[in-house]
Amino acid sequence: YNINPREERGLLLKGKLLSLAAWPVYFMAFLSVFAGKRLGYEVTPKGNAQIHKIDLNLFFPHALFGTATAICLIAGFVSNNAPMNLIIVALLNTLAMYGFVTWALWDRLKLWYYEKMSQRILKVARTTV
Repeated sequence: YNINPREERGLLLKGKLLSLAAWPVYFMAFLSVFAGKRLGYEVTPKGNAQIHKIDLNLFFPHALFGTATAICLIAGFVSNNAPMNLIIVALLNTLAMYGFVTWALWDRLKLWYYEKMSQRILKVARTTV
């Protein structure tokens, strides 16, 4: 992916990060085909029409794959039978998947905090007027 060709040059890290974040969702959609589950298509709002509330259910596949690779990583250490390159890949995948989940939770927590603070400010403003 090339997210913004006018501003982004070189390693194209935004596109790589998007690819890394999107593969668990694509994999879950792939599994849904075999389960016979129909998926709906929804056009997402762009620009100023976006609502900045992250749906945490979207990060369930990331938590699932992060946990699976963490379990495999522990099993590899316990059995002492895993090659180092697979351990490194499993560790990086676990960190990346949990990193996306942590980012989503942190963003949701900040939004909740800002909403609470704005409610308090409005309450104080109403009582002083």
